Parts: sequence; structure tokens; C-alpha cells
Amino acid sequence: MSLNFCILSSGSSGNCSVIWTDKTAILVDLGCSSKYLIENLDILGISPQKLEAVMITHAHMDHISASGFNFIAKNNIPICTHEDALKDISKKYSDKIEKCASMMFSKNLEFKDLAIESFDVHHKDRNISKTLEFAFFHSLNKRQYKIGYVTDTGKVSKKIDTKTSIFIEPFIRYWDIAASDIVNGFLEPKNNTVEYGAKIGLSF
Repeated sequence: MSLNFCILSSGSSGNCSVIWTDKTAILVDLGCSSKYLIENLDILGISPQKLEAVMITHAHMDHISASGFNFIAKNNIPICTHEDALKDISKKYSDKIEKCASMMFSKNLEFKDLAIESFDVHHKDRNISKTLEFAFFHSLNKRQYKIGYVTDTGKVSKKIDTKTSIFIEPFIRYWDIAASDIVNGFLEPKNNTVEYGAKIGLSF
């Protein structure tokens, strides 16, 4: 048995990752074309039939795509996200969403040997109703492993560190931190020219 994670695409041109075990596979975000997904999943040895869901973090165009929705509709892969996020997606791709199965949830899901916990993070775009991040749990040889997935957060909080096991220093390696940057428990660097990002955390 094994727990695996691969970033298929990352950046403003498109975001999509896959996490899988021997028994199941889950996509995270859908910012890639159907052709790109098929080719890269095939390299990893993951068939579309093994995919049980696609977890959508939020409705920005680099995290969702029309071609990606065609892929999951064709393969009967349900969209899993918060109700508010699904409404945001529907505003942009209502015709595509109608052809896809959807599973709305507020916190926890489980697919075979992979458990998923979601949590909210702050997003600077006020046009985005909800941004979710995920922690994936898998038991292997009597030990529990966790992979945290965080993207597009404008604030770093203790909740992110706790839920994903992402250490604060790597997360803010692009920021010049001063004591005055701590506001109400959140880290808010005054320098807006720095790179905002998140580092994937793996907890043992």
C-alpha cells in the first residue's frame, strides 16, 4: 500500500494535482485541459475510472476549466466543494456544471482508504465566496500520514499550520517579516511586491 501525491500543473496558466493510494485517486482543482489530464494521468498509471472525485478549492479560472469539466462529465467523476464555491463556479460554467455530478460538503469526506478534511482560508478576491483547502489522511502500516494542500491564501494563520503541518518559515520564505506585520493573529506583510504562495506539507 502507498500514499502518493503529484502536482500536475501549477501557476496562473492552470492548477491541478492528484493524490492517490492503491485503492482510490482524487483530483484537486481542475485548471487543465482534458487532453493534458489524460496524458499526465496515464504517465502516472492512473485511469480515469480510478478517480472518485475532484476537490475544487475555489472558482478562479486557473483552478477550473471548461475542458476539465468535459473530462469529469465524460468519466462520471463528481465535483466536491462547498455550496458557495459551487455557486461561484456555476456563474462561469453553468452549462458544464449541469452535466457533472456534484457532492457539496462542509467539512469531511472519505473515499475508501483516503479521508479528507476541508477548512476555510482567507482569499483577497472579494468576488470569491469561499476558498477551501484540504488535509488528506491515510493509514499505512499502523501509522497515519497527512498531506496538506493550501493555495491562494492571503493570510497565514495557526489554523493552516495545524491542519496541514506546513511550517511557517518555508511558507513565508519570500517575505521580509517585521513585528508590525502581525495583525490580529494573522501575518500580513506590508510589502505587496513579494511572492504569495504555499508549500505542501507532509506530516508523519
